[in-house]
Amino acid sequence: ASGPEAPAMVASTPSERMRARTTEFVSPAEMNNELLLHGLPPLRRKAVTVVQSQGLDSCMAGVIIFNFVIMVLDTDRQASCLNVDGGDERQCGSTLSEVSNATFLAIYSVELALRLFALRFSFFRDPWNLLDSFIVLVGVVDVCLSDLLQDLLNLPNIQMVRLFRVMRLTRIIRLLKFFPTLYLLVRGFQGAMEAIVWGWVLIMVLLACWSLIAVDVLYPVSLRVDYRNDKWCSEAFESVARSTLYFMQTLVAGDSWGACSLPIMREEPATFFLFSGALVSVQLGF
Repeated sequence: ASGPEAPAMVASTPSERMRARTTEFVSPAEMNNELLLHGLPPLRRKAVTVVQSQGLDSCMAGVIIFNFVIMVLDTDRQASCLNVDGGDERQCGSTLSEVSNATFLAIYSVELALRLFALRFSFFRDPWNLLDSFIVLVGVVDVCLSDLLQDLLNLPNIQMVRLFRVMRLTRIIRLLKFFPTLYLLVRGFQGAMEAIVWGWVLIMVLLACWSLIAVDVLYPVSLRVDYRNDKWCSEAFESVARSTLYFMQTLVAGDSWGACSLPIMREEPATFFLFSGALVSVQLGF
């Protein structure tokens, strides 16, 4: 009985070393394998257990939501301050805002370091980890290097501050990682993006065609119409670009369709067919 067990005892130490090296290249999902975890040092084994636990995901989701609430309150405070201080955004800084931002950044950095320590090279095989790394990098630049970059690039205060504030919104994307249903909705939207983009292109082409007709047909009539000091209506059909903007405003956004069209139709009733054709083709067609 002792004969078969002896080779296993002799080979145990190299085997554990081999398994420890192997875990540097496996995917994060495979780290749950008991055989691989057994070959890890105790500290790293605990780190793997923590980073793959539901508790850590729940805690980080709560941190991100709280971070978003703080960002909303800070943005509202900045806007109120600008009304008082005349637009100098640097004078609207808040110690509480800076401390909270640094605190959240520290939490994200610790979590990222823990995942990197636990997963090693397999850390870089997960796109979510790469996104987390980008978020932390943006945060570090925001907290530590924004003033330096502002001096080097000679950018206005308000432009630099707003740039990094917008980039902080990338933290919210991490919520997709913790809510599978929300992630599936976004994936579905991503799958429909190609159809949405081509639909938008088709609408713009259609609006451009109607604008070409409108400039030729409607602008001469528009010159005879009294719009009662409505400058936009008097200029809406003087070029294809303005006409396209008018049709975008009225047919796509649904804003004030009759403000410019009704006076023209009263002046020339036959233009009803042009306006109704554009309305039906864009709104009912899409």
